[in-house]
Amino acid sequence: MKQFIFLVLVGISFFVNVTPQNDSLVLVHVLHRHGNRTPGDNGYANNPISNESFYEPFGFGALTTEGMKIAYKIGLSLRQKYNDFLGNQFKLKYLEARTTNYPRTTMSLQALLAALWRPLREDKFWPCLNWQPVPYTFLISDRELDAINACSATFVQEYTAVVKSPAIRNITAKYKPVLEYITNSTGQVFNSLIDVFSLHMELFSQEGFGYPLEEWTKKVYPEMTERICIEEYYIETNSTALKRAMAGYFLKKIITDTALKMNNTLEPQERKMFLYSGHERTIAFVLITLGIFDDKIPPYGSHVMFEVHQIEGVYGFKIYYHDWTTTEPRLLTMPGCMDFCSYDDFINLMHRHGDRAPDSNIYSSNPIANESFFQPFGYGGLYTRGKTTAYRVGVALRAQYRNFLGESFTNKYLQAKTTNTDRTKMSLQLVLAGLWPPSREEKFWPCLNWQPIPYNYEIFDRELSATNVCYGFHTMRDAVVNSTSIQEALTRYNDVFEYLSNYTGQDFRTTSKVFDMYLNLQAQEAYGYPVEDWLTPVYPDLLRRITVDQYYIETNSTDLKKFTSGFLLKKIVADSQDKINGVLYPEQRKMFVYSAHERNLAHMLITLGIFDEKVPPFGSYILYELRYIDGVYGFKIYYQDWTTNEPKLMVLPGCSEFCPFDDFVALFSDVFPEDDYC
Repeated sequence: MKQFIFLVLVGISFFVNVTPQNDSLVLVHVLHRHGNRTPGDNGYANNPISNESFYEPFGFGALTTEGMKIAYKIGLSLRQKYNDFLGNQFKLKYLEARTTNYPRTTMSLQALLAALWRPLREDKFWPCLNWQPVPYTFLISDRELDAINACSATFVQEYTAVVKSPAIRNITAKYKPVLEYITNSTGQVFNSLIDVFSLHMELFSQEGFGYPLEEWTKKVYPEMTERICIEEYYIETNSTALKRAMAGYFLKKIITDTALKMNNTLEPQERKMFLYSGHERTIAFVLITLGIFDDKIPPYGSHVMFEVHQIEGVYGFKIYYHDWTTTEPRLLTMPGCMDFCSYDDFINLMHRHGDRAPDSNIYSSNPIANESFFQPFGYGGLYTRGKTTAYRVGVALRAQYRNFLGESFTNKYLQAKTTNTDRTKMSLQLVLAGLWPPSREEKFWPCLNWQPIPYNYEIFDRELSATNVCYGFHTMRDAVVNSTSIQEALTRYNDVFEYLSNYTGQDFRTTSKVFDMYLNLQAQEAYGYPVEDWLTPVYPDLLRRITVDQYYIETNSTDLKKFTSGFLLKKIVADSQDKINGVLYPEQRKMFVYSAHERNLAHMLITLGIFDEKVPPFGSYILYELRYIDGVYGFKIYYQDWTTNEPKLMVLPGCSEFCPFDDFVALFSDVFPEDDYC
């Protein structure tokens, strides 16, 4: 019996507010390179260490155990340097962490954050786990951290013009014997410096992983190939236009964010840190543009720190670089400036998640209205019990699927995706931490029973957030709400609407407003703060009933179900079909994990016809197991709401406990939206 599982779960900069003194640290921007990685491909055609199996369980281009260790070491170094500046307790408002969209950079960032913000005693949510989740973001097209790919057309055009110029042709010509030697030795054509650049990086990664290089490489590697890499950095930043593309966007963001901090208009005002996780190219381009490059490839874990100080009333930068050749980061001096470069001079030089806190004060007269009641987590933040809830989901899934998943993690097994909210990102990190604790050989730091696992999210996400990103949903839902039948049905709640409005002095005369009130009151109560006595006649029972009715309003028609759950259901079916047909990429994929909200689960349960008219609790989840039984593929669907120890096997109307794939598709194909539906 085979199975395939879908799980639906409900760069660097630092800012701080300090009182200006003679020398006050105001802001720090840090850009770091990821940790050690495996080669991105076979390096060259006849390489005897060419097969990806040599690098299991990591695969090509993946962060290794040593890479996790160096990234964690960055975090320890930053914690030591900025301990007083950052404070010991993590708050969401302090940090914005961002990475390029590569597993090795996302995992490096997670490892760094694990060391930078280890949990205090009161923040620990699981015994013997000295880690807490910290969310990060990435952009699919990121000009600031990955301009070569994000601005590929501009880069290629400008780069081609530079490469064809007489000056660069002369530079390339002196390496012609090297190119010919490598071509003859490898059996493939190397006719440009960028070809050698790529080869050097792959040879370096192969050697770092522990595999010897062929004898022929000794004539050119590492000295000559590294020299060519440095030449390539300079070629890729040879003009003002190239510098603008390769480093200008990143530096512009630093300058902009610094100006906002100086003017007290940065949001949130409490922001202390922006973290950027990138590549050696990202760092080299910035150092060259600043005029402080030392003609060495930035090593794994190297990082640049832009500290913003206010000294005697003047704002400016101190720039540090840590390449691990010294114990402490080195203070650098930009040409045309001093160790402390004033801001103006710099400008001139550069030209369901787990349990959460309430989202808001709920109603203006609420005595538990101020966000300070929910510190250090803030409005909508995942707090310690929520972390335990989410981690417990991962532990339960590990127990259930241990044999199916195996002990060692590989990126090919998993695709993890979340909505673009901090609490779902953190919840997903926690689930993955419980689902895939490191094996003995995967541990990279003593007493840390955790390993980084990347996740994805989309700004325009139809599968998890269609009710937010598809304008047609709101139009269609409002038409349902305003229909005669629904208006008549809602009259039974008129007394509740008036009661809430009179007591709060605010308008609570719609099911959507009462829906938000119920979920936030539930969150306030779960956090440990009581609700006011006047709510007793309506909370929780009546408000819960209205909340459930809101779910039904939002799924009142086949067309509405296309928005609320159809996109995700269609993806689950498509991915399962690819798995059945043997064309799913990568073919080793075993699990898809989606981290979302109670609304996603309620909508899906209604669409499937198995909703029990209860608000899905924190940490609840649906499992779609694709199985192969007696020559037939089909689904078994489980729901875990923690009313029982084990997930409950559900029976879909019109099907059995094991629902054959074709029958499942026939039952729900009417809610699969067309590609242009949103």
